[in-house]
Amino acid sequence: MQITARSILSFTLCVAFAMAAISVPLTNAATPRERKFQFEYSASVKDLPAGAKHVDLWIPVPHDSAFQRITDLKIESPYPYQVNNAEYGNTVLHIGLDNPSSSAFKVTVRFSAIRKEHIQERLQQQSASATKDGRDPDMSRWLQPDRLVPIDGKVKKWAQEVVNTAGAKTDLEKVRAVYNHVVATVKYDKSGEGWAVAISIMPATPGEAIAPISMRS
Repeated sequence: MQITARSILSFTLCVAFAMAAISVPLTNAATPRERKFQFEYSASVKDLPAGAKHVDLWIPVPHDSAFQRITDLKIESPYPYQVNNAEYGNTVLHIGLDNPSSSAFKVTVRFSAIRKEHIQERLQQQSASATKDGRDPDMSRWLQPDRLVPIDGKVKKWAQEVVNTAGAKTDLEKVRAVYNHVVATVKYDKSGEGWAVAISIMPATPGEAIAPISMRS
């Protein structure tokens, strides 16, 4: 029997910001700024039922990119694990247990990250036209709705209200307005029903996120 058991997983995200934006004066507006962070997050699997035949746990793992450098990656796990490449260039830690002997276990991931500002000067121009140069090959996918990321009329209406209130004109101003609004008003709340399904409308408790886990018995 296949059972999806998100409710037995508390995925605690403890983020310690190690350093604010580097305080180096910019001599050029196009010089990307950097920020340094230290992250620690834990996935706690609890209340596995007796007789469970197999348990799978997947946890996202950060990796280097053009705008990010990861160092000091440490993974603490009571069981062997694999770190695999996933779709869209993502990296995922996987633990597969046959006949688990314990009803609970915990996996912790720690790392340092340096994030580089992604500057697109054309976005600051009100008359900027669309360009296909260097376009992300998966862009059409990112612009589509998702089961957990709806783009229906309600979400569009909220976004437009935020943009209008901020008086945003350029694409960059609009994105910043929406970002600032989300940071200021959205919080994670895992109470109630449906939080694991409608995550974009009803996110989780402060400091908690969701990792997928499946169980067979």
